[in-house]
Amino acid sequence: YLMLRYTPEVDWSKVPPTKAETVVVVDTSAGGDEPSRALRTAAAEAVLRALADEDRFALVALDVRPVVLYPDKGLAGPTEADVSRALEKLSSYTVGGATDLGSMFETALERLHGADAPAVVYVGDGVPTSGETATDALLARMRRSFTGSRARLFTVGVGSAARHDTLTRLAHAGGGQHARIAEVEDTTGQALRLVGAVKGPTITELSLDLGAGLDEPFWSVDGKVSRGEEVVLLARTHHPLPARAKVK
Repeated sequence: YLMLRYTPEVDWSKVPPTKAETVVVVDTSAGGDEPSRALRTAAAEAVLRALADEDRFALVALDVRPVVLYPDKGLAGPTEADVSRALEKLSSYTVGGATDLGSMFETALERLHGADAPAVVYVGDGVPTSGETATDALLARMRRSFTGSRARLFTVGVGSAARHDTLTRLAHAGGGQHARIAEVEDTTGQALRLVGAVKGPTITELSLDLGAGLDEPFWSVDGKVSRGEEVVLLARTHHPLPARAKVK
């Protein structure tokens, strides 16, 4: 049995902050009461208003299927006018029925194609009621969707009924972070922390080669490592380990 721990040899202090190119996905399903839905909207607004002038965003509503609310094409700048128009679209959007969490990945990634440091931010309770409803199935779909993409997944669990366990696992596997918002007073602070993490420098295409012969390898990350994180590999082998590990 093998455990490998690796910390990237990067001088993070010399890496400039990245420009946030973000798709914010808001759960607009019928689940939860009116205060819960209002809290989701407040959380999404806080994230959008935490973006800087050089950042870009799109806003997506998610229930039985994802719908891009704003802008019509590409990504918009976080100007007061653009954020206000996006929030107007969200407030006038008809509340849907079930929640298909897995369906958001492809739609969000389409808007982020070609971005240097793309990120998907989900805002909601993390309770899937259609499509993949089991956490392991959701993780598998996310990994398939994100294969070959630099995008990271961040999650914001909103309300007292939020499935923080599911959302934490999704964010960790997606190379991002999870935030919790239980009250309106939490929105600004958590949004600033989350956007700071989105803009933080991240290795998005890390690979480690320990040669052939590893059985059932388990990686703590899927090729995405941020400042302060390490990579952990668990596996078993019946072969001698190579003298060197190759890192890309």
